[in-house]
This record gives sequence, C-alpha cells and structure tokens, in this order.
Amino acid sequence: MDRQKDNMLVAVRKLSKESHAGLLFSYKALKRFDFDYQKALAYLKSDAFKTASRM
Repeated sequence: MDRQKDNMLVAVRKLSKESHAGLLFSYKALKRFDFDYQKALAYLKSDAFKTASRM
C-alpha cells in the first residue's frame, strides 16, 4: 500500500511541476480523470481550468 501512495505522490509532484499548478490542484485533476496523467495535464493547461481556478 505504501508503494502505491509513493507512486501517486511522484505522479502528483511531476504533474504539478509540468503544469505549474499547485499540488492539491494536481491531485484533484488526477482523481477527476481516474489517474490518467495525460488527461489531467491537458486539463490543468486548459483555459477551462485557468478560469475556474480564479473564482
């Protein structure tokens, strides 16, 4: 179980670094897209995320 959490944390950190979004936003994006990294990255870079996060 710890190994799975470590892998998830690595993915969240990597996504945060690539998307320039915070760790919590990155985690929530991964969770929203069933841990599909590419979909989460596309979402965090999209205009939809940028306008939604300003509210």
